[in-house]
Amino acid sequence: MAIANPQEQILLDKIRLELHSVGIVQFPEQQLAAAIKQGETDISFMGNRQTHEYGKPQQMNYTVFLKKYEEPNLFHTHAIEASIENQANKTRKFDMNKVPLTVEQIQNLLNGRSLRKTEFNRLGNRVDNRWYRLDFSSKDEQGQHSLNWKEAKAPVKKSDFEGATVHEPPLHYHQIGKYPIKEKLVPEQRLKVVLSMLRGDAVQVSVMKNNGTAPGYMQLGARPDSVELLMHKDGKLVRVGTDLKEVNAREIKEVKEIKENLPVEAIKKRKGKSI
Repeated sequence: MAIANPQEQILLDKIRLELHSVGIVQFPEQQLAAAIKQGETDISFMGNRQTHEYGKPQQMNYTVFLKKYEEPNLFHTHAIEASIENQANKTRKFDMNKVPLTVEQIQNLLNGRSLRKTEFNRLGNRVDNRWYRLDFSSKDEQGQHSLNWKEAKAPVKKSDFEGATVHEPPLHYHQIGKYPIKEKLVPEQRLKVVLSMLRGDAVQVSVMKNNGTAPGYMQLGARPDSVELLMHKDGKLVRVGTDLKEVNAREIKEVKEIKENLPVEAIKKRKGKSI
């Protein structure tokens, strides 16, 4: 939608770029154009994101809160409130000034998975490298599910035969190689799986079994420096080991304890905290 006033059109174009940066391509342009024309400095609109989680369709509904700043003269996405449809507990308002997130990352967090975020300054230097995960068992001062973080290890650097600096593949690259999935056979496909997991995705993979393949899902483990393989068995989604046998009750209990202790103990010992 074009606006007659050039300055108002510039504001709308900047909003479009701002929303694209958080993964929102479709938005009510007419509503935003009308709000700009009326001189509003706080604008909100609703939308949704549809995807598939473990083979089933899922919709996340969200409200975007935009705020206008005089210097520089633009609107900034200062908060996104989101909820997974038909899952009352999976809802939260995310302060984008504290942790800038895309709608994809927000949906992954609401689905209980960890993700890694690397922040850079204007010079292109890395300033933060962190794991983030929602703790649905605790609330912050605003009554929201706690968003916990801890420092992630920086990529290991080494020199190749020509003296150039290269990065070692993430630890997860070697870990998924222990599982019988087709994607591990091609380095590029294996790395693609790893990068998707680091964004918080549950990545569909082809599990090799019984001279054929079956669908499975690779994701970060309860500890974000580990990985998990999930498969559907008897109508349930279960975690399986490298031998494709269901993880026994003792192992599940150990993982559950790590998961529960991460927001509290790991925060104190590993330079992490709740946001």
